[in-house]
Amino acid sequence: MALSDSVMDSVKEAESSIRNAIAFAARNEKPIVCSTLTKILMDIESISAYNNVADKLEELGNDDPFKNYGGLL
Repeated sequence: MALSDSVMDSVKEAESSIRNAIAFAARNEKPIVCSTLTKILMDIESISAYNNVADKLEELGNDDPFKNYGGLL
């Protein structure tokens, strides 16, 4: 597992909080606030995406990825 369950739970909780903040900011704040919160949300979502990719790579194991290509590299 790339990231521990407790870290991923905290990331999901942060994602939910930021989404809630964006909803409120869209009604009451200046556009720069919404833009900044959206960038933060994108960064948080990239952590989840990284975790998914890392998990898939771990499932593949430590095999040589180029063995099917004659070990060219």
